[in-house]
This record gives sequence, C-alpha cells and structure tokens, in this order.
Amino acid sequence: MPAYLNSVDGIGQEDIYYGCEADGLPTPPEVTEELETYPDLFKDSGKIVLTVDYPFGDSEDVPYFDAATLAKIDDAYSRSSTNGYVKFVNGIVFYFWGNNLYFNL
Repeated sequence: MPAYLNSVDGIGQEDIYYGCEADGLPTPPEVTEELETYPDLFKDSGKIVLTVDYPFGDSEDVPYFDAATLAKIDDAYSRSSTNGYVKFVNGIVFYFWGNNLYFNL
C-alpha cells in the first residue's frame, strides 16, 4: 500500500453515510465503519479524501429540501468534517444539480 499512497494525491468514497443500500437511506453503521477505514489510510498519509453521499430519496424527480433531507445533509457534512474529509452531497439527478452544489472545502 505505501507505494500506491505515494503515487496518488487523494481518494474518493461514495455512500459512506447515505445511499449505500438506497438513495436517501442511511448507510448501515457497520458498513460506514468499514468504509471509513479505507479513506482514513489516505487521510493519515496526508492525502485528500473526498466523500459523496446521496441523502435525497431515489424516487425524487427534482430533489427537495425538506427538514428531514436537510438534517441528513447536515449530518453527512458534520461527520465528514469531523473525520477530516472533504464533503459533497448530491441527488441522483445529476443533470439538475450540475457538479458544484453543496461542494464544501
């Protein structure tokens, strides 16, 4: 692994907190725990870790920002920030979002 870590600037991880089993649903805690181990190897080596989560339900044609969805977004940002990751949340409807909404360094 050290040779690989020396050859990259960072890594990305999807679904770490929301969207592993279905968009809008929390990723099971045991899966989150496992998924956090891989990015932590990179973070601990001084590499950037980008995370992408999907807090919007998969049945939404146009994502909406109700209180429950906003709470999931806040939770994903908080947990990523606490772990030292760079966070991005998105709806599965990429054409609606573009690539920069809710990107936070």
